[in-house]
Amino acid sequence: METAIPISIVTALSALLGVALTAYVQLRSQRVTQQFQLTSDAAKHHREREERARTDAVRRFSDAHMLLSKIAREFSVDNLVILRESKITESQYDLRYLRACGEMDELRAFAGLHEPTLAGDIERLDGQISVFWGNFKNVLYLERKGERVDHTTSCYMNAHSIANEIDAKAAFVKNRLAHLSSKLRNDG
Repeated sequence: METAIPISIVTALSALLGVALTAYVQLRSQRVTQQFQLTSDAAKHHREREERARTDAVRRFSDAHMLLSKIAREFSVDNLVILRESKITESQYDLRYLRACGEMDELRAFAGLHEPTLAGDIERLDGQISVFWGNFKNVLYLERKGERVDHTTSCYMNAHSIANEIDAKAAFVKNRLAHLSSKLRNDG
């Protein structure tokens, strides 16, 4: 009977040690699993956030591209002819110009906040539309006074020349936007 007690104690201790070892292994396994899950969730969240940022940036590039197209069309040679033939008044043209200025403000905000490398080109484009506006206002003024205005009139020639410059600058910036957008999509 004396050996039965130590065997019982050894058996009990072995069982306790087995349970403790199993509990320890399970606890470690759970910690490793939880750590892996946290790391995996954090990586997934990071990837999703980067994808959203890429998608937002591509949308901003697209919006800026569309604004540039509107600006280029508003200050184009075609529109110069259309506006002259429509007999638009100076005050009506001023309203169109102010609307275009609002679109330029959006482009400047985009460049300043999201793509500073384009800011200089956007500012030059803004200066060009201002020069176009001034020259076309002179065309409208001369026509309102009853003076003859044609392709040899200085303000008309200047407006025509600036319209071509605006088109070239807008095309250049749109090309850069397309390149940046493509690079962003491909890097993702």
